[in-house]
Amino acid sequence: IMQHENQSRDFVQGTATEILTELVNILIFNKTAVANGFRRIVAMVWGDTSTAKSSIGHEAFNLSGYNTPWDFRANLYEPPDLIGFPLVINKDSDYPKSIHAPLARLPEKGDPGNGKPDGMIIDELPNAEKDMQSALYQLVYDFMVGNVVLPDDYSIICFGNRAQDHAGINEMPQPLKERMR
Repeated sequence: IMQHENQSRDFVQGTATEILTELVNILIFNKTAVANGFRRIVAMVWGDTSTAKSSIGHEAFNLSGYNTPWDFRANLYEPPDLIGFPLVINKDSDYPKSIHAPLARLPEKGDPGNGKPDGMIIDELPNAEKDMQSALYQLVYDFMVGNVVLPDDYSIICFGNRAQDHAGINEMPQPLKERMR
């Protein structure tokens, strides 16, 4: 099941092939969305356990001409793993400050790439702790983490199990749900 881009509260149900086709369409749209004045779409795919959801995501990125996406298993991380670890700057000052060291896995807007867009699969999202889910708000809405702004052609697809599948999920906060289609 995948929420459809134009229907924030309705869902599209389909076979693996139909979901793959929908994801490919979203990823192709995302490549030029920002350049054409549109917001990129972050898709959320819900499904039963062990139904190859993330494999469909990897195939969608491949078919859409993206680099191999970063497979981010949200349930295995904590917020500093995404946001970066704090560093003290101006240590010798009377007013030292801190910043977060950005992760090397996140490309920054303006970085030279290899000509192919990058992307991220956020898997096991409903299984992540609430703090990790909250840390993803800025990423899935603004395509940035802290001060790191992702390139305009960067795409994100999220995957997770459903509550009825008894997969140990945590209820996703409404603000996070509303930021995805």
